[in-house]
Amino acid sequence: MTTGIRGLSNESDVGVSFINQENLTDSRYIPAKSSLEVYAWISQHSDKPLIIQTKKGVLAIWDSNYQILGSWNGEETIILYDNTRNTQDYYTTVIETGDVQLKPRS
Repeated sequence: MTTGIRGLSNESDVGVSFINQENLTDSRYIPAKSSLEVYAWISQHSDKPLIIQTKKGVLAIWDSNYQILGSWNGEETIILYDNTRNTQDYYTTVIETGDVQLKPRS
């Protein structure tokens, strides 16, 4: 099974770029204060992550052992979501500060 991002809401006052390095045709630009039905697999390879560029910087996202990992501006690796029960899709929200939030999509 594969984990994916399905839908992105941009609550910030700056446009957001959503770049799928494994399949560039999934890439999108989401204008400020809007949402878009984006879809992309979250790669299990940290060298081909999903990229979300916000006013905070660049967030690289990848999947490792059912944990969604992220790295802001290539500096730190953080767990964005720990999903040890099952694989599913996530809805993504870029909040006003440019930070990215994930939550399971039902």
